[in-house]
Amino acid sequence: MLRRLHLARAGLIVGALNACLFAACGDDLDATEQSSETDPERDASTERDEPSTKTDAGRPADEPAAESGADKDSQSEDEDPPAKESDAKPSADEKPKANNDEKSAADQAKDDNVKVSLRFRAKVGQSDFACSHKYAGQGTAATTVTPIDLRFFVHAVALIKEDGTKVPLSLVAREPWQSETLALLDFEDKTGRCSEGTADTNTAITGSAPAGSYQGVSFTVGVPDELIHKDPASVAAPLKDAVGLAATGVEGFRFARIGLTQLNAAADASGSGLFDLGSSQCTGSVADGSVKCEKTNRSVVSFGTFDLAKNSVVIDVAKLFALVDLTQPQTCHSVEKSCAPMLSAFGVSFENGQPAAEQSVFSVE
Repeated sequence: MLRRLHLARAGLIVGALNACLFAACGDDLDATEQSSETDPERDASTERDEPSTKTDAGRPADEPAAESGADKDSQSEDEDPPAKESDAKPSADEKPKANNDEKSAADQAKDDNVKVSLRFRAKVGQSDFACSHKYAGQGTAATTVTPIDLRFFVHAVALIKEDGTKVPLSLVAREPWQSETLALLDFEDKTGRCSEGTADTNTAITGSAPAGSYQGVSFTVGVPDELIHKDPASVAAPLKDAVGLAATGVEGFRFARIGLTQLNAAADASGSGLFDLGSSQCTGSVADGSVKCEKTNRSVVSFGTFDLAKNSVVIDVAKLFALVDLTQPQTCHSVEKSCAPMLSAFGVSFENGQPAAEQSVFSVE
C-alpha cells in the first residue's frame, strides 16, 4: 500500500515539474509536495474511495477518457453511423433499386386497366354468316349465293366517353390474330366455297383500357401505313399468316377480302362479287421505303352508343353487295368503277379514298 502511495506522490511531483517548465510555479510545487506528505491516511482513503486521477496509460485526468464498449453501444443506439461513400453513391454500373411502394405512372395505369373484349358478328341479311350456307335474294338481281371469304384487318380501336373523348384500347398480342397494334377478324372456316384462309376463326378484339364509363366505340378498317408495305416473310402475326391478304407490289397488304358467288340449280358458280380492299394509286419503291398511295381507302367506323357488356359490332355482307349484280363477275380491287357502290357502303369515298361520312355495312346489335 505504501509503495502505491509513494508512486502516486511521485507522479504528482513529476507533473508539477513539467508544468513549471512553462511558468513560475515554486510556491505551487511546494504546496503540492507538502499536501501530498501531510496525511498518508487521507491519501490512502482517497485511493480507496475516489477513482484514480490517472488512466492505466498514465494520461492526466483532465484529458477525456476513452469511451467504454458499453458507452459506444449506447451511443450507436441513439445515433445512426455515418453513411459510407459506397452506400451513399451507387457505382456507374449499378442501378438504384426501385422502391416497391412507388410505382411509375405507367405501371400504376396498367394496374388500373380493365380487360375489354369487343365482339363482332357477321350476317348476310337476316341470317348468320356461314361458308356452307346459301342465301337467296342477294344483289340487284336477287341472286342465290354462297360465301367465298370474309376477313378484314382492324386497328386504332378506341372507347368513347360520355363527353366524346376517345380512349385508345391497348390490344393484347394474341397469335395468330392480334399484335399490339393490329387485329385480324376472320369469319371464314375453309368450308363450302371458302377456299382461302384457315379453318380457325376469330370474332373478337381483346385488349385493356383504363377503368371508367364508356358509351361508344370506334375503329379503323385497314392496315397502318407503317406496316402496309412490310415484307410478308418477315412480319409478325396477324400479317404473316394472312393467306390471300399478303402484300402484292406497291399496293401492299389488302385490308379486307369479302366475297359471294352465285349458285344455280347445278350448284355451279357463274356470277360473283369480290370486295378486295386496299390502298390504290400507289407509286414509289418498296425497297427504299418511298411508296406513297394517293388513295388510302381506310374506313373509320364509329358508334356513339355501344354497351361493351351487351352489344356486338355486326358486319352485313348483304349490304356490301346490295347494289351489285351478282349474276355477273364483279371484282373490286379498289380502283374499278364497279367498286363505287361497294366502297360507299363500306364507308370509303371512291373519289379520293378518304373515310366517308356514312357507311351501311357495320351496325350495332
